[in-house]
Amino acid sequence: ASDRGPGGRGAGGKGAGAEDQEDRETRRAQYFADLPVSLTDAEEVLRGALLEVAARLGNTRLSLVAQDPAVKEAKAGLDMPKGVGLATWIQQRIPEDFSLITESTNGGEPTLVAAGMEGTITESAAPAEGVNVDDFYASLPQDEFLEEELALREQIIAALRSCGGSQRLSQLTRGEHAKDLQQARAALLPKGAPLLGWLERRLGTEVRVSQDMRGANVAELIGKAAAGVKKGKGAGKGAGAEKGKGGG
Repeated sequence: ASDRGPGGRGAGGKGAGAEDQEDRETRRAQYFADLPVSLTDAEEVLRGALLEVAARLGNTRLSLVAQDPAVKEAKAGLDMPKGVGLATWIQQRIPEDFSLITESTNGGEPTLVAAGMEGTITESAAPAEGVNVDDFYASLPQDEFLEEELALREQIIAALRSCGGSQRLSQLTRGEHAKDLQQARAALLPKGAPLLGWLERRLGTEVRVSQDMRGANVAELIGKAAAGVKKGKGAGKGAGAEKGKGGG
């Protein structure tokens, strides 16, 4: 009797499928590692196409979003390697602009939701990673911060002060300079929970989030947190900003 498994490989050997999976994961990791901290021009085109679809259609299944002609054309312009899909790119490059949320009515397929609009999804829905965000916030004390929250608050305020008091969230949370901020975020927020939600729910008296002319979420220090900050260094603040989302 032959000891070969499917595909003609020995039962104890590594199958072609496993090797292909490793290759895809390696290419995917290298692809994102080679990208600059800021979005490239081609990435901005894809981001813009996604924002336009979200504004036009609202919460929409990702599979339908991916069929939009402008999205398809912009995605093709990024020359993503095999194994890098639209969902992965969104989670890796613009997590502060969109959430991917699953709904039971969609059979587990993720829905593209603009940041800040997670509350419009049905109660049975949850972020693609399975996080129950409402339960997380319900577990937090109402009149004080957890130690992990204090650590993240310190990193956010320090980062914004270094940027002149205002910066796009996508820039604030990306790159080597944001390593400590990312560690503080990971220590507090469940995987898949947007930073935007925490800023709005927990830090609204010190940080206001609004949108610039391109639809990007911009965080800005307000109140006592903004005292002594020299304006003018941050990106995306001022002209064209809409009414802030954060509480005050």
